[in-house]
Amino acid sequence: MIRSISRSTTSQEFVLHVPKEYDYRFSHSKMTNVIIEVIVKAHLEKIQSMNLNNSKKDKGRFKFYFHEDVQLNSVQTNESDMKKKISKIPRNGETYMSLDELRVIPSCLHIKFLIIYSSLGKI
Repeated sequence: MIRSISRSTTSQEFVLHVPKEYDYRFSHSKMTNVIIEVIVKAHLEKIQSMNLNNSKKDKGRFKFYFHEDVQLNSVQTNESDMKKKISKIPRNGETYMSLDELRVIPSCLHIKFLIIYSSLGKI
């Protein structure tokens, strides 16, 4: 099950962080936001169907990390890292977002605004 997603604010690249496995890094020139939305929706539905108790902080929300890097290899745990028991999943700076909040991000340019908005406690 996916733990979180790292998302570039300067490119269409994103990383799916999967506990006890290596991460998966993707990029799509036109469909990144749609792909992420489908993944988050499926994850939230799975959590709900399993009746897993989420904390108030993340109930109905998904954990994201936003990065200014164009390429996200610095936050991607690869197969070699796993063999060495190294995890590159970010340890802080997470933002929890609902599907509705995620849908208001039409492009990378709006992610920077969302980070600022989130840091002000509006999300």
